Amino acid sequence: MKRRSFILILSLFLLLGIFLTACGQKPNDSAQDNSDKSDVSSENAPPENTAPANIPSDISPVSGQIFEVGKFTVLIPEGWFAHPMYMDNVIRDNQVNVVKGTDDPQKAFDAPLLTLTYGSPSSSIGFVEKDFYEDPEARDIEPVVIGGKTFKGYTAKAFGSDMLYLFAEDGEEQYQVAMFYNQKNGQISLEDADVRAIIESFNSRRISDATD
Repeated sequence: MKRRSFILILSLFLLLGIFLTACGQKPNDSAQDNSDKSDVSSENAPPENTAPANIPSDISPVSGQIFEVGKFTVLIPEGWFAHPMYMDNVIRDNQVNVVKGTDDPQKAFDAPLLTLTYGSPSSSIGFVEKDFYEDPEARDIEPVVIGGKTFKGYTAKAFGSDMLYLFAEDGEEQYQVAMFYNQKNGQISLEDADVRAIIESFNSRRISDATD
């Protein structure tokens, strides 16, 4: 239960970040040193205001199952698991954790994971500035195009872990990805085929229904 509660707290912190950013406030967040190497390095992050880079899509197909959240759908590759997010004991309809290697909520935050959050005209979300995390090592990354969407973002320490934050807008819809890529029980990269497949498949129910 402690791990499940932690995942809920993580969700609440991410949502709180969106609200506080809009209000021009930022809480204190302690950054912890982590000497583990990762494919996503803040030291090698490109400068701001660079042109979008296309993430190659000429990869072998990734098998898995389409998971339906209330407002969006996402591919859950083999070896990954969808962990619903809760608010007041009710499953959130615009957010889910996609965890690699475990279906146990108590072990979720020891594993690599992506927290996906969808924003719509009726429930808009905003870009969380890197200053929210008060991490002096936080670095902007070059915008990347994945699944036809241009994501901007940065790397930072969040809740003691290495995080890659991505945010894209598609008309009045917003797509937010918080990728915890350097965890106790494994590492992932934005270059991994299964990671790209997850982000590429992250679409609103409107788009998903239209392509069925």
